[in-house]
Amino acid sequence: MIAPAAPATTSRAVGWWLLILCAMVFVMVLLGGYTRLTHSGLSMVRWHPQTLLPPTSETAWQAAFDDYRRYPEYAQINSGMDLAGFKDIYYPEYVHRLWGRLIGFVLIAPFLWFLLRGAIARPMRWRIAGVIALAGLQGVIGWLMVSSGLVDRPDVSHYRLALHLLAAFAIYAWMLWLALSILRPAGARTDATREARARVRRLVGAVGVLTVVTATWGAFTAGLDAGFIYNRFPLMGDRPWPNSLGTGTPALAEFQDPGVVQFVHRVLATMTLTLALWLAVRAWRSGLPQRVLRTVLLVPGMVLLQFALGVSTLLLTVPTGLGVAHQAGALALLTAVITALAVLHEPRAAVPARAPGLAVSAPPEPHPVRA
Repeated sequence: MIAPAAPATTSRAVGWWLLILCAMVFVMVLLGGYTRLTHSGLSMVRWHPQTLLPPTSETAWQAAFDDYRRYPEYAQINSGMDLAGFKDIYYPEYVHRLWGRLIGFVLIAPFLWFLLRGAIARPMRWRIAGVIALAGLQGVIGWLMVSSGLVDRPDVSHYRLALHLLAAFAIYAWMLWLALSILRPAGARTDATREARARVRRLVGAVGVLTVVTATWGAFTAGLDAGFIYNRFPLMGDRPWPNSLGTGTPALAEFQDPGVVQFVHRVLATMTLTLALWLAVRAWRSGLPQRVLRTVLLVPGMVLLQFALGVSTLLLTVPTGLGVAHQAGALALLTAVITALAVLHEPRAAVPARAPGLAVSAPPEPHPVRA
C-alpha cells in the first residue's frame, strides 16, 4: 500500500491525536515521578520490551524476586523484604513500562493510518516522524538509566535521570507545538501589536529556557536525594547557602554535591520566579488583546504555583504526593509556555499563488522625464 500524495494542509484530527498523546506523556511523567519516589524503579532488573503481562504464577513471581535479590538494592536497602513487599514495588514500575509501550502504539499506529488516508501534509510527516524517533530513543535512555543502578550502588545516575526527564519534556513540547500549529487559527496579526508581541514572546521564551534549566537541576536534586537535606527555606541550616559551597569538594560540586545541587536548584527557581513576575508586568502594559494577555499571564501564574509546590515539598521532606505534584507542575508550566508562544507566534506572510501557465511580469519602469 502506498500513501496518497501529501495534502496542502494537515487534518485537524491529527492535531487532536497529538493532544491525546500529550496527555498520555503527561501521565507517563507522573508515573515516573511516583516510581522514583516509591523506590520502585529498580524492581524490574530485566528489559523485555515484548513482555506485556506481569508474572502470572507464584513460580514466576519467585523467579522475578530471585533476580531482584541478586542486585545491590536488595542487599543494601531491602534485605528483609518478602515476596509481598517485592510485589508492592514491582507493580508501579511495571505500569510505568507498560504505559510507555502503549504510548508507542498510539504514536505509531494512528500515524500510519493518517498517512494511508493522506491526512498529513509533507512537512508535518517528517516532524511527526522525528517525534517517533525521539520516543524510540527515550526507551533506550530509560533502560540505560535503570541499568546504572544495577551495578555498584542502588541509585540510578542522576545525569541519566535528568536526560530521561528532559527527553520526555522534549517529546511533550514538540507534540504540543505541532498540535497547536494544526489546531489554532493562523490569522494575520495587526501591526499595532506586532512589536508588543515580539517583546513579550522573547520574555516568555526566556522563562521557558529557565524552566528547562531549573527542571534539569530538579532532576539532579531528585537523583541525589538532595531534597531530604536542608529542609528549611529560604535558609539552608543557619545560612543562605550550604556548608559545602565553595569548599571545592567534590569537583564540579554544582553537579554532584547534594547540598550545592539543591542550592543551585533554589537559585534557578528564584530567577525563574523573578523573570516571570517581570513578564507579568510587561505583558500587562503591552496593550495585547485580552485573549492573548490571559494566555500569557498563565505563565507567571504557573511559575508562582510551581514555586509554592517546590517550597512545600522541601519543607515537608518530600512526601510522595507533593513530590509527584511538583513534577507535574514543571510540565504544566512548560505547557503554559508553549501555549503562550503559540498564541504570540507571528505566521509567515503567505506568498500569492500564481495562476497556472501565466507569468507575472514586473511593471514597466517609468520613462525619465526630460526637462
